Amino acid sequence: MALRKFMGIAACVLILVSAALATAGVPDLGQSTASSAYAGAGSAVMFNIPNGGGTAFTAARAASGPVDATVTLTLLDGLGAVIVN
Repeated sequence: MALRKFMGIAACVLILVSAALATAGVPDLGQSTASSAYAGAGSAVMFNIPNGGGTAFTAARAASGPVDATVTLTLLDGLGAVIVN
């Protein structure tokens, strides 16, 4: 009887721990941020096609000429830890 209770408690603890760790590594869009290197007036535009051809983000165009429109993403999981790569 004591073994059955112990196994029941161990199973509950295992389920709760796995549920708590399930949020690790899953991006939380409420905490994550995105920022652009281009902070000028107007919009930066570029042309890309599905095969990878086109303009790079570092060679985007604005009304003033070529600009760097690189986007930096910082992804955080539900626990507030940074997700790398």
